[in-house]
Amino acid sequence: QHLHNIQDGNGKGIIVVDETKANVVKQIFADYLDGKPAFVIHKEVRALGFSISGNSAIVRVLGNCVYAGLIRVPAYQNSPERYIKGIHRGIISEEDFWLAQEMLGNKRPSKTQANSEVPLRGVLKCPCGLSMTSGWSKGKKKYYLYYRCTKHHGINIPAIKLHEEWNEILRLLSFSPEQVNRVIGNSKANLQATLKGIVEKVGDRQKELTDIETKIERLEEKMMNDEIEPSTYKKWFNRYAGEKAFIVSEIKKLKEDNKDKWQKMMDLLPTLLDIPGIFEKADINDQHSLIREVFKHPLMYKDGMCRTPTI
Repeated sequence: QHLHNIQDGNGKGIIVVDETKANVVKQIFADYLDGKPAFVIHKEVRALGFSISGNSAIVRVLGNCVYAGLIRVPAYQNSPERYIKGIHRGIISEEDFWLAQEMLGNKRPSKTQANSEVPLRGVLKCPCGLSMTSGWSKGKKKYYLYYRCTKHHGINIPAIKLHEEWNEILRLLSFSPEQVNRVIGNSKANLQATLKGIVEKVGDRQKELTDIETKIERLEEKMMNDEIEPSTYKKWFNRYAGEKAFIVSEIKKLKEDNKDKWQKMMDLLPTLLDIPGIFEKADINDQHSLIREVFKHPLMYKDGMCRTPTI
């Protein structure tokens, strides 16, 4: 529904992007690459007009190579399956498409509901490749929460132990004070350069605004003096008015005080010293987003510790 076929001047079919609906596809890829679960994305994009239903709707969109400007050529006899560039313009980049395929290949739909008591359920993998689930086991005096593999019943990891190790991982992911100070220093330098550039742009746009206002005044003088026809006046006035509105809007945006935004960013940067704190305050969906964003490949529990190929 986001791409459709039309014929060019030679009668050949070409694929054309529906720009309005294409924004929904871009949103789906951006959210998925940011770590949002497919069911959350589906719920949010339905409000934007996404009408495809079904549990696999988002996965089907993510797996459609046409959105990246590619055409899939199926395997035939001795030729393997391959992807070639189409003559149509892609909605998303090839890099984002292939990253999404890599993530899709490493993830299996989880049949379990997210639970804040076991935030690693569904995202932590057993060495066999299956997602770890959770359950309760009875001890001598009370029940204890465990992570376990549905295939290997002998693998039972106490949730308390695993969560302690997970918090240590989050602590190691936290920035050091020196790193935060370095980011703040670089950000301030960039801010000063940006503000200087904004002042120069505002000056340029003010000159353009003065020029267009002069043109409008001259046009009105010619109209008053019957030097031009009303239709000519209307044609040029509409053009000049449109240009003026655009320039005024751009000046307004450039003059917006971004210092408050920068200050909020500066205030938030020190929170990077406490990634465990951020994780604890986040809801379960954001916790899963954080895990999948940091660990693009599966997070696996093996030989008593969490492992991953890349971070």
